[in-house]
Amino acid sequence: MRFGLGAGEAATPWLVPRLRRWCRNPELVRDVLQKTFLTTWKAAANYRGSGAALGWLWAVAAARPPAPTP
Repeated sequence: MRFGLGAGEAATPWLVPRLRRWCRNPELVRDVLQKTFLTTWKAAANYRGSGAALGWLWAVAAARPPAPTP
């Protein structure tokens, strides 16, 4: 499965395995990933640049509660 999300593609290979540790449902992982990129895109003006961008993306993604795994 490919998670092609334009500008977020560089971060996708780093984020997806970490999200899959929380949830094995590929659709939910894709949804959280997309919402993470959308949230950070909308808030890009607020990014201070004091840390790694991947860290910021992970903080946004991790703020979403994991769904139960069947």
